[in-house]
Parts: sequence; C-alpha cells; structure tokens
Amino acid sequence: MLQRLLALLWRKKPEADDIVEEKWSSGFSPVKKRRFQEEQTKDFRALRQKGHLLLDLNKKNLFAWTVQEPYRYRNLVVEAEVSFGERNGHSAAGLMFRYKNPENYYYALLSNRGQFRFDVVFNGNPSTLIPWLDVRDPDETRHFKLRVIINYDNFAFFLNDRWIAELKDESFDNGYLAFCGQNYDESDKARFSLEHIFLESRPVEVDVWFYRWTRVIPVDRERRIALAERLSGQGQFTPALIQLRRAYHKSEPDAHGAFLIAEIYLKLELYEDALRYLDICLSQDPRRIDARLERANVLYLLNRFLEARTQLSGTIEAVAPNPVAWNLYGNIEYALGNWNEAKEAYHRGVRLNAEEPLFFLNYARACDRAGLTEEARGAYAEAARLFFRQQDFGDLPGIFSRMSSLDPDNGTVKSVRAKLLFQEGRSDEAEELFLDLIKKEQAESEIFFLQGLLLAQRARHEEALKYFDQAIERHADFYLYHMRRAESVFALGGDPDRDLTRAAQLSPDDPWVHNLAGLVAMERGEYPRAIESLKRAEELLPEEEEIKVNLAEVLYRSTSLEAALQVLSSTGALSCNQRGNLFAAEGRIDEAVDEYRRAVQLDPEAAVYRENLAAALWEAGQINEADEQLARLLELSPSRRAYELIGQVAYKKGEYQRALSAWQAASDIEPPSDGLKLQMARAFFYIGEPERARTLVEELIDGEVSAEAENILEQIRRLTEDRYQCDQCGRQWWVPKDLPPQGSLRLVGEPPDEMPAGQCPSCGRIYCVACAKEHMIENRFVCPHCQERLKLLNDALKYLAASILEQYSDVDK
Repeated sequence: MLQRLLALLWRKKPEADDIVEEKWSSGFSPVKKRRFQEEQTKDFRALRQKGHLLLDLNKKNLFAWTVQEPYRYRNLVVEAEVSFGERNGHSAAGLMFRYKNPENYYYALLSNRGQFRFDVVFNGNPSTLIPWLDVRDPDETRHFKLRVIINYDNFAFFLNDRWIAELKDESFDNGYLAFCGQNYDESDKARFSLEHIFLESRPVEVDVWFYRWTRVIPVDRERRIALAERLSGQGQFTPALIQLRRAYHKSEPDAHGAFLIAEIYLKLELYEDALRYLDICLSQDPRRIDARLERANVLYLLNRFLEARTQLSGTIEAVAPNPVAWNLYGNIEYALGNWNEAKEAYHRGVRLNAEEPLFFLNYARACDRAGLTEEARGAYAEAARLFFRQQDFGDLPGIFSRMSSLDPDNGTVKSVRAKLLFQEGRSDEAEELFLDLIKKEQAESEIFFLQGLLLAQRARHEEALKYFDQAIERHADFYLYHMRRAESVFALGGDPDRDLTRAAQLSPDDPWVHNLAGLVAMERGEYPRAIESLKRAEELLPEEEEIKVNLAEVLYRSTSLEAALQVLSSTGALSCNQRGNLFAAEGRIDEAVDEYRRAVQLDPEAAVYRENLAAALWEAGQINEADEQLARLLELSPSRRAYELIGQVAYKKGEYQRALSAWQAASDIEPPSDGLKLQMARAFFYIGEPERARTLVEELIDGEVSAEAENILEQIRRLTEDRYQCDQCGRQWWVPKDLPPQGSLRLVGEPPDEMPAGQCPSCGRIYCVACAKEHMIENRFVCPHCQERLKLLNDALKYLAASILEQYSDVDK
C-alpha cells in the first residue's frame, strides 16, 4: 500500500499535448479548472456561464467548436449532456475527437430533428462515415446525453444509454476532444449548451466499457438494420453486412432482412451467397416480386441462363410494366443467342423508359446482331446522346467505334464525340468536328456555341460573336448563350448590357450572370452597382470563392482593404491568393508572401499562385527562395512572366548570362517591353558585349525610358569611345577607342558645319566647321587664340571628318 501511495506521489505530471490516461469530469462550476477554450468572434463565441459551456453561433450554415485542452487521448469513453437553445432553427450539436488541427478530426452530431451522423475530415476533405440516421424518439427534442466509446479503430455511439451506431475507421489514432455545433439555414443564430462532461481514457477501463456496452448489453435489432440500410445506401457494404449479421446472429433473418443481406452480397459480387439469402426470403414470402426479379438477375450473373429465363418468365407478366425487368429478359435472351427475342424484350424496356441510355445501347446491339441496321443506327445514336447528357462516358468509345462502320457521318454521334473532345480539353480535335458539322449543316445550337467558346478562350472574340449569334438564332431562350456573348462584347470594349439583360431575364437567379454584371460595372467605375450585383451572386452561390474574390476587389477599389478582407474569410487557395494580391497592392509584402505561400500549399499545381509567390519573394528580397519557386514554376507552366522573374533573380545574383537567356525566352513568347529591353542592354553591357547593348538602347532613345537609355549609352561610350568637343560651341563627337591608321583627306567643296575643322597645333583646342568659319584667314581655318592654322592632327579627327563627309558622299580617300 505504501509503495502504491509513493508511486502516485512521484508520478510525473503530464505535460501539455501529452496522450494521457485519466478519469475526468466537469459540471462547469466556477471553481473547476477550465479546460475548454473560451473565445469570441463576430460569428461565434464559446464561454463558461452558470454551470454550462455555451456555444453561440451567429451565422447560418456555420460549423464551430471549442477544443478541450491541454491533453490528447487515444482510447476514450466520453459522455456529454447537451441541450439546444429554445429558439434554434435546424441545428446539430455533438463532439469532435482525435482532433489534430482544423483540417484533421472526427466529429459526431445529433440534430434537433432526431438524426445522428458521423464524419471524418482528412486534410480538409470531409468524408461521411455514417450518413444522417434517425435515432431519437419524438419527445426527445431539446436535451440528450451522447456517449462515445473509442477503442482503437472501433467507434460506438449511444444516445441516452441506447445503442445507435458503431463503425470501424483507422484515419487517426489520437487527438484532442472538442464540443461542436452546426447551424443550418433556418435561423441566423443557434445556441448549444454542454451541461456536463465525463471522460475515461485509462485503457483497462475503456476495454471494460467497450465490452459491456457493445457485447453484453443487448442492442435493438431494428437499430442495427436501420444503420445497415444507411451504410449500404452510401456504398459501405461490408460494414452494413456486419451489422446485419449481428442483428440476426441468434436467428434466421425474416424476409426483409434476408433481402437486405442478399442485396449487399450482390453488390459485393458474392452471387452464390446472394442466391442463398434470396431463397430464404422467398421461402418466407414466396409472392415477393422484388426478390423474384432479383433472383432471376443473380441466376443470370451466375450464367445460369435457362434457370434465369424460367424464373423471370413466371414473374414478368405478373408485375406492373417494369423496364428493368424487360431489360434483364433481353440480357438473358441475348446471352442465349436469341437476337430477335432479345431485341423485342429490349424494345419493350425502351418504350417504358426512353431516358435510360443502357436500354437503348442493348436494343442497338440486339438489332445489330439481328441484321436490322437502320434500327441499330438510330438506337446507337440515341444511346450516345443520352450517355453524354448523363455524363456517363464509359460506353461511348464502343459506340463511336461501331458507328464508324455502320454510319460514319451520323450527325448525332459526331456531335457527341465533338462535345466529349471539348470536355476533355482536346480543343483542336473538337474544333475540326465542330466545323465539319457546321459545314454539313448537321450542327445544333450547342455546336455553334461551343465553337464560339473555343474562339473566345483564344481571345478571338470578333469571330466568337458570329458563332454565338448563330447559336442564339437557333435557340434564343438559353441564357448561357447570351451571357457568353456578353463576355465577348465586353472583352472587345463594347457595351454588353443588352445581352446581360436578356441573360438575366431568362435566368434571374443564375449567380454567374450577376457576377458578370458586377465585373462590367466595376470596370466602368460604377462601384455601388457592382457591389449590388456581386452581393446578389454571393447570396445565390455562397460557397463560390471566385465570386467572393470579385466582390473583395470591388470593395477594395471603392471602400477599403479592411472591407475587402472581411469578404475573403475562406481558407481556399483562390481567397489566399487574392488576399496576397491586396496586401501586395498596399505594399505589405511580408503579409502578401504569407498568403501566396498558403495558396501554393493548398494548390501546388496552380502556376499563377506560385508565380505570385515568386514575385512577392523577389520584392521582399528573399532572392534564393524566389529562385526555387521559379524553377518549380517552369516545370509546371513556362510563361513570359516566369521567365522575366527568373531573369530578375539571376540579374540580382550577378548571373547576367543566365538572366539574358531567361529574358530571351520571355521575348520568344511575347515581344519584350521597353523596360525589359533596358534590362537586357544592361546585362549585355556587364558581360562585355557593349555593341549588343548599344543596339537595344538606341531603339529606346525616343521612348518612355529615354533618360535611362541615354544613361546606358553614355556608359557604353565611355567604355568604347573617346569624346571630342568644340571649344567654342560645345558640339561633341564620339570616336571608337581602337582606330586603325587613317589616310589623308582631300576636301571637294564646302565642308558641313558639324564636321571638325581641326585642332590648333599650339594650344590643342578643337573647333567645328560652323565655329571655325568665324575665324578664317586667307580662306583657311585658324585658332582664334593662337592664329595658328587648324589641322586634322590625329586619326580620331580624320575618322570623324571622313565619317561625316561619307554621309554627304563628297569624299575621295
């Protein structure tokens, strides 16, 4: 006993973030140590008040939580007594467990409509483990006790001491606990109160709780069956089967249970087991039609075609017209090689349901095998049209292949193939088919529209308008045609109001029409109208980041940065990038870098985010990291801006040759700006190629960067030339430093004024012809100071004279 007491005394106190084994409870009395975080924002608050932990949500469609600290747990029993606020609309409350961070956790919710759900969020991506499940009695509306037992990868849930669900999952093995609430869209506010919480995380105790409540205490069979139906409905067949086996582990299932088990075995492709349970079902209820039809289907899947036909033929006429049954009958006859009988059965299915593409495909194949080519062509074409409309593309390649032999010029099939190519991003191939359909007058309005869209994507808006007009001529009441036409008109600098108005009339609640109207108004500087349109778009599509980004932009232009940032509350990549843009525009480069970095982390393949990050890093002076980001950017998407930024980084590092290579690549994509030419000239100068630098700056002398160009030209001249100047008027001449020996000159006629007249042998002064004319003795140029005759004393003056005279073509060397 003494040793045990000493061990308890000396036991190390757990530190924050440790995985602990403890028993703890709280009624949230004022003297109890607080573990749950208390915080308050404009959207929600969490605080302890009068023996409760309150969670208030002040916004529709908001999920919020408060984390219990400081410890993490692995295996755990937790009981929470929770109540809903009296004025709550549709809402739900519950627990989060094995919480890692805001992007990784489990959560279980009970709604005030008597439903339960269990989800996991992994790297920000939610996944439903148990969908909404009815669990509560009608009188249990405001208060409940939720118990969760977590034992390794086993999760068991209990409501007021009644089993409601269980599941296995291995996403996380430890984490924090949190109290959470969800407000839906019925009310602006919701309140949840956690009145008491108990937790047990000691492993042996958790094992005892788990064994007692999941193995010893009986579970209501109907609850297991209800859970199995929900799990099966979302494709979790093995967990559903486990629940059904546990529901009937002491007795043979009834007809309903046997049919459920058979359906799950069928989904798992365990056909013999499915057949066994269908026989159990029919032994208890021989007249059950769905089981008789399913038995025929299973026999067909087991390739027992004659038995399947016998089973189905005794059932199909006894039921109401059923297209699925007739399609199955056709499958059986087709498998037996009876093409005409199969064709007739499929045709009956098609007549009963003309919207199912598979029925048309089967009918087409049977007609094809029966030699009925015309019927086959029509059915294949209709199957292709329906498959594409339902975005079910798996069977389309087979249809295209067969129709290339049966009817290669079929307009419907070509149209479907063209639209599929467009959807896959194979624009050139799609365009070839679009134009062929248009030329042969086989094109529907959608083909004209898509051809216009292709051209608009290539910024060929004038041509795009012609096709949009033809699409509208054929189908004037489809809003999207008018909206896309408005975009092209706007891109051309025209007035898109007529098309936008028509689009809004045809689809007044389409968010993208309002979004475009907002962009148009923003570009016109009509900010109140732009804000109104974009806010309406946001109301219609509240989760769409692109609309929020546009609204933030107009608020920034018209109001303030703070107003724009309030709109950009999303943690998505697009919003992070826009926050970076706004911070960069304000000169807050470090904050811009942080936002761009988040955008890149969220969407590493988006070139524009990485490009913006590299530019901001460059601006912030983080040259090496900017270089790393640019190297990755070139792997993703080489662009003019990327190459320009690489050149900037290389230039800053003194890697002038690398900078020139990058800038040349940028120039190959798009003609260089004057600013880029100026930078290239500097780089050529620094690598010792002044003449290439001179060629570039001489193009810029009369442009917007003329002052900088003159400065570089001056540096080039100082490096490569000597300067000579008229002593009287200051006229300047530049002469290459390394001149070969110059021959004598013989003048014919009067020399031009800008030519050097010569240099005084005595004082060394140089004069131009224009100035020397004022000081002539006996028709010869003389120095006004020394009266000495001026002469072209050196090769530089001779070179200048010869060069200038050559321009006048009056020299004879």
